[in-house]
Amino acid sequence: MRLTILARTTMFAALVAANTSSLATTYYFSQSGFTSGGFIDGSFEGEDLNSDGMIRFWDGEVSSFWLSFSGNSVVPSFQYGLLDLSALNYEVGTLFIGDASGFAEAVSVQRTFPPPSGYRYDSGYLPAFNGGAAISSPSGALVETSPDLIAVSAVPELGTQLLMALGLLSVGAIRRIGA
Repeated sequence: MRLTILARTTMFAALVAANTSSLATTYYFSQSGFTSGGFIDGSFEGEDLNSDGMIRFWDGEVSSFWLSFSGNSVVPSFQYGLLDLSALNYEVGTLFIGDASGFAEAVSVQRTFPPPSGYRYDSGYLPAFNGGAAISSPSGALVETSPDLIAVSAVPELGTQLLMALGLLSVGAIRRIGA
């Protein structure tokens, strides 16, 4: 009887994990440290489809994106979405968005409707940004910078939460049967 409950619980947990492991993960990010104040926050959803340890926009691995700048005395607030994104590189499992090799921007966004309009936001490990970010005006002039990296955190997947709950229930069931 004990083995049967444990075996069923294990099979159910494996089935839940298998069905949820292929889902994209949601990540939240933020950045502060801009010279005149203000902050960046946003989120993206992505999946490492080619198993290279990176989520890259160019590889079609980003399925949703949202970025917002709060605004300050120099730059008005702005928001961008997936259609405005031109680069995103995230090394899965790290605390910051970017490509540690220094060859790729972490995030780059600007309105892409011909002609490009709005403020441009670029960030990453590139020397031009000192690892931080730059905001350029619609004319291309640099107007704001931040030395801070973009901090990122993954939102726990539903499958992970279900497995944790199932594990706790299993421990409780085993203790109850054993008593």
